[in-house]
This record gives sequence, C-alpha cells and structure tokens, in this order.
Amino acid sequence: MAATHFKVSAAHNSCEVTYTSKPASLMDAPVGDLISYTITPTNGRLPEQGWARIRPAGGDCDQEPRAQWLRVILPDFTRLGGEPGARDWSVVSYDLDAKGRPKALKLIESTRNPVLDRAALKSMAESRQTGGPRRGCLNPYHRNATRLPPPSDVDMEKLRPTGATCLKEVDWEKEPVLRYPESWSRRAIEGWAIIGFDVAPWGATGNVRVLASEPSNEFGEAAIRIISEAKAPSNKTGYVGCVQRVRYIMGPGAAYPSTPARAAVQHYGYPSS
Repeated sequence: MAATHFKVSAAHNSCEVTYTSKPASLMDAPVGDLISYTITPTNGRLPEQGWARIRPAGGDCDQEPRAQWLRVILPDFTRLGGEPGARDWSVVSYDLDAKGRPKALKLIESTRNPVLDRAALKSMAESRQTGGPRRGCLNPYHRNATRLPPPSDVDMEKLRPTGATCLKEVDWEKEPVLRYPESWSRRAIEGWAIIGFDVAPWGATGNVRVLASEPSNEFGEAAIRIISEAKAPSNKTGYVGCVQRVRYIMGPGAAYPSTPARAAVQHYGYPSS
C-alpha cells in the first residue's frame, strides 16, 4: 500500500482498502504467481511441483547436457520505463534449432510492462546457445525497481521533548550499524524515521522509541535497532531527550543494475543546560 499512488485531482480523506488472503496449493496457484516467486524467492527455492507447473509441456530444455550460453543479449534496462517502487519481469519461452538459435519465441507471463515485454523478446531472439535442438526453454528478464521517494519529512524541532538535555551533536564511540529493511530495499522504496532516546552516563542508549516514521513502521523498527546498538562516549550525568533522524536512501542511478541502498543517520539534539 505504501508504494501505491492514485491518480486524483484533489486530496481524499478516510479512504479504506481491504486486502483478502486467498491461499492456494501449488497445483492450483496461478502460474504467474509461481513465476513471480521464482524471481524473488523469499522462503527458499520453489518446490518441484511448482516448477512442473511452469515448464512448458513436452519440453526437454532441462535435460542434461543442458544448453550453455554463447551470446547473452540483455535489454538496456536504463532506458526501460516503469512505475517507481515496482519490480517488473517478463518470461520468454522458446525452442532452439540445431545451431542454438532461439525460435518460436513467446511471452508466457509478465508484470505487463509492454516496453520490457518487447525488449525481452528482442533480446532473446538475438542471443545464442549451444546444445540444439531443444524445446520448451524459458528465460526470465527482470527490471529492478527505480527509486520511490518517501513521503514528506517532519520538522524534528516539533518533536523535541520537554526538559531535553541532550547535546546537539553526539560523537559516537560505537557508530550506529546502518541497515535498510530488506523488503523495502528490494523495491527501492525510500523512507525515514525519527527516533527519540536517552544516553546513560556510561554511553549506552536507552528509552529508544519511534517518534515518527514513513512510509511504514518497519523503517522505525529498523531505526530502533540501529540506535539501540550504538554507544556514545561516557559522560558525568547522561542525557535525556535526544532525537535522531534516520534516512533510508537508495543509491543514485539507474534501475539496473541495482545500486546499493544505504541508511543515513542525522542527529538532532539540544544544548545541555
């Protein structure tokens, strides 16, 4: 839902969307869903029963010795359009002639990005393999998501707790270990979190809590772990009312290959009294 954008001309309030789970066995699940899982497996390899549903009937492309790539042509992913935050894919089926040239190309499933669909068929037609003739071969082409910027940030000054004594800057003795929530990094969805915490005289952080986060509370949960594992220098009295902004930013650049995600920590405290 956080990656969904609606085309409207004015703001709307109190909207609701209902998501309904529809469990299905491997034998009943749509083939497109099975293929989608193989593109981004989140819980191990798809079982063989699922692969049997995906493979074209009567195909022999998986038999040994398998065909090897001689020339791999890929689409120019940097020029392919798409919705930010969405990872598109296209799966092409084909046969191989005796010289390893693809023929009988067909798009069997995709996320319905027509530009990627056309580029996938063209790239497969220009590629070459060994081991022909073969029937029922498959090849996926997937385009990593482009950056989806986060919702507007908030002014941390407005989140300043009453009676805060935290120093404006904290020179960390043990730097925060920055982690990007994996499911959001995979879709290039950016976010932020503002964390409140206190610092003990021995430098440990405590009372760590989320003051605000967007577009999901997962960014706040990850930021809590980041700040909880950090350590400030020892001090005489400790501090209360510290505020930290953690930004989750995808690396700049094109959709493919993906650029490293990073989390940036910005401290915002208050002069001690």
